Amino acid sequence: MTSLPTDSVMIKLFHLGVPYKKIARTYGVSHQAVSKRMVGLGLKRLPAAEEVSELLNYRWGGILTSQYGKSHHSHRAGKSLKLWLRAKLGDDGLSDLQRETAAQWENRIRRKGLVLCYDSTSSAGWSYRDRRPEDGRLVIDWPPELPFPDGASRSLLELPDPPS
Repeated sequence: MTSLPTDSVMIKLFHLGVPYKKIARTYGVSHQAVSKRMVGLGLKRLPAAEEVSELLNYRWGGILTSQYGKSHHSHRAGKSLKLWLRAKLGDDGLSDLQRETAAQWENRIRRKGLVLCYDSTSSAGWSYRDRRPEDGRLVIDWPPELPFPDGASRSLLELPDPPS
């Protein structure tokens, strides 16, 4: 394919949080072509949301999306992780409810000692497992053989020090 899909599909991909680079690869166009089309549709991704999408795509190679039906983007755990990361990045576009959701998610994984995992082949996609010593303060599972894109990415994915 060398052209972008219909406006309705582009709008759905935008709201699913599919990174522009993934859309570009899927349809055989440039990242800039995707961005231009989205702006033409009145859709502009916030820098924090784009950074979060790219980091999660780097870790898991993409979250299952579908134009028709099943998608892991709408699962509560995945949405909460994205909100939490956006809040850590200082995204001022978050609503009070989104900030509260992010805070509750952090409190839950801290209190229960959990790490969020993703498997695109499972029906739910997202699951939690108990935190292991090798996880340190990371909130998601991260294989030791996969390097972090940079130091900032690792610290973004770590729980902050517990509130005193």
